[in-house]
Amino acid sequence: MDYKLNVSGTIFSVSVDHDGEDCFSARIDGRTYRVASVQAGADTLVISVDGCQVRAGVAPTDSGKWIGINGGSYTVYDEDTAGQKISRRKKGGQMPDAVTPPMPAVVVRILVSVGDAVTAGQAVAVVSAMKMETTLKAPFDGVVTGVHAAPGDKVAPGHILVDIEKAAENQVAE
Repeated sequence: MDYKLNVSGTIFSVSVDHDGEDCFSARIDGRTYRVASVQAGADTLVISVDGCQVRAGVAPTDSGKWIGINGGSYTVYDEDTAGQKISRRKKGGQMPDAVTPPMPAVVVRILVSVGDAVTAGQAVAVVSAMKMETTLKAPFDGVVTGVHAAPGDKVAPGHILVDIEKAAENQVAE
């Protein structure tokens, strides 16, 4: 996958190749880095870059992500998707507004098709990251209007896998 990342105002072209479920290679400015990350808390990752580990704080912002590493603070977003809606996790454990993976992952199964009625909390896709499967659920009642991934696809946070048109408040999904 190729990205044009804006890191605090500086643009980097980044090419990412998944080397398995638990790591990937990132090519930046002609240099390739081997990267693995493990969730260490709600807003903390332990990232290994070429075998060197660092803790990183990560939080959503209006335009992308805030990342804190080694005392530095950076805002990061993909220039190519800056105009698209990127889902955010809601405070208090609420579901996100869209079906998107929580970290770079591989799609294992898509459990719905266009036209299917879904209810809030219904499983709609399964992804695998770092040797663990995660079931992604419908954030609200509605009808599936688009499926943008297939088994085997490599996906990242912010990539909407399934579009769901929200049901009117007085409608009940069938």
